[in-house]
Amino acid sequence: MSKHLSKFLFVVVFAAHVTCASALAAEVVGKAAELTGKVMVTHEGGAPSALEYDADILLKDLIETKKDGALKISFKDGTDLALQANSKIMISEFLFNSKKKERKNVV
Repeated sequence: MSKHLSKFLFVVVFAAHVTCASALAAEVVGKAAELTGKVMVTHEGGAPSALEYDADILLKDLIETKKDGALKISFKDGTDLALQANSKIMISEFLFNSKKKERKNVV
């Protein structure tokens, strides 16, 4: 195998691995359905940023409401979670099987 071909194959395989890992890490579990005041979100491996209305909530997100903040998260299984001021949660696990009507949220 030529040196150039093996470098090309390495780059393709590495890019595919990174893309698959990113897709798995970024599972959307819900939406920011209602939001007032300051609410921060830290995506896994990222820096804190302001959460905006209708933004995706991802698995492993750390969400923090500040002293004037409140948030309602609508999960894709139909459940809602309301957070008031000075709250902090992490979406550590989300299991939902729409065919069996089974669900489990762990925050």
